[in-house]
Amino acid sequence: MTSMRAEIMRNFPRPSSPQLGRMAWGSFISSLGSTFQVFAFTYVVYATTKSALATVMVGVSFAVAFGVLALPAGTIAKRFDHRRIVAIVSIAKAFIYAAILALQLTDKLSVTAILISSAASGATSAIQYPCWQQLLQQFSAKGQLDESDALFYSLSSITSVAGALVGGALLDAVGPAPLFAFNVLSYVPLAFIVVRLPDETGANATSKVKEASASLKMVLSTITGSRAVRMAVIFTALLELLAWPLVSLLPKIASEVGSAAKVYGLLLASFYAGAALVAVLLRRWKERERYSRIIRFSAFASGGALVIAGIVGIAPLGTALTLAGLSIVLAAAGLGLATAQAVLSAITQLGVPKKIEGEVLGMFALITIFFGTIGASAEGYLADLLDVWWLPLASGALVVVIVILIRLRRGFQVLNDAQPKSAAGLKHVKRHARSRHSTEGRFTVLAHVRKPLSVGTDENGVSDEDRFKA
Repeated sequence: MTSMRAEIMRNFPRPSSPQLGRMAWGSFISSLGSTFQVFAFTYVVYATTKSALATVMVGVSFAVAFGVLALPAGTIAKRFDHRRIVAIVSIAKAFIYAAILALQLTDKLSVTAILISSAASGATSAIQYPCWQQLLQQFSAKGQLDESDALFYSLSSITSVAGALVGGALLDAVGPAPLFAFNVLSYVPLAFIVVRLPDETGANATSKVKEASASLKMVLSTITGSRAVRMAVIFTALLELLAWPLVSLLPKIASEVGSAAKVYGLLLASFYAGAALVAVLLRRWKERERYSRIIRFSAFASGGALVIAGIVGIAPLGTALTLAGLSIVLAAAGLGLATAQAVLSAITQLGVPKKIEGEVLGMFALITIFFGTIGASAEGYLADLLDVWWLPLASGALVVVIVILIRLRRGFQVLNDAQPKSAAGLKHVKRHARSRHSTEGRFTVLAHVRKPLSVGTDENGVSDEDRFKA
């Protein structure tokens, strides 16, 4: 156990710059507060309504507001200082949730108020998202954006584990007020840290205002014109539609196992405990494997974990064994989904021209939210009508089948176009070039060692930057 813990700590990626390190600390505190808030919201709504669909509506209200502002947020990111936008949005969120705290303390908190505040949070998060992602890229070392994404996913997942366990205990003991209060205060450090980051882009506010906004047609053309970005967006939408809604079903699943908030907290913590390992896994894995194999394996593993979760719930194992089995498979699902999400997000950001990056990130967020909302709403509705255990089983089986079909058509190969070259990656290619078969399975080594297209090129080798200029 000690050696395993030492191995994890040794391979856990460090921020590639001091600025990124400060952002990580601010994000860690803010994420912990957000975990408390979301945990309390979902549990309070489910305890009040006993409806999985009502619980899902908390996320839907967030998603709808996020989707409405996702595209305008890309233009805002292009025109204004990213640091100030993130700081202002953080303070705005603090005021939104201060109102929720006041309602809770005066016993006037209702499901309607929770839905309204969730929508307000979605609107502010939409504005913040492209600015945060561009700050992340700005302060990441060259070729390490995927590791930076994975680092922040891991930190967020660690806070989700702590938040779920502590939140479950506090909800049972004293109610949601302390969770709401911590969340209000958690946004202040992030705002202070971000606003003091240096402006290393060399761009001032005036030059940003003069930049023309990309049209919707241009944004869609950029996404569809890059093989890697197109595949990353499509596969992200599939995972949002089929796999990620599992998180929204956890309150309903927990009620089938036990009635206490601690059960929900344990299941949620298990999911994010697996997701917290994504930074360690990705750092070790990407030195030896291509993006295509990483995505294929992580998606297959998460789909298989969902299938097993459904089987565990259906089987008459007893409360203790069911809870233990679910904890294990939820950890596997969390690790698989977080790994796929980190890599797919990095591919999307790396594969587009800088001039249009904000708008593309906004479109990526809009597509993600749209399909995530449909998936969560559909599964929430079905969970009120059917045995909830059939939903992860069916959706997991669909994920597995889709992964196999894409694998047979070699559809994942195009994701390698966006993978940064590294010395370790070249050693990996040379090492496997001496073997009879490639790491991609049945195909010859020539398919594995062929030179990938440059980041953001189409099948004819035309770069997105050249297409954008034309």
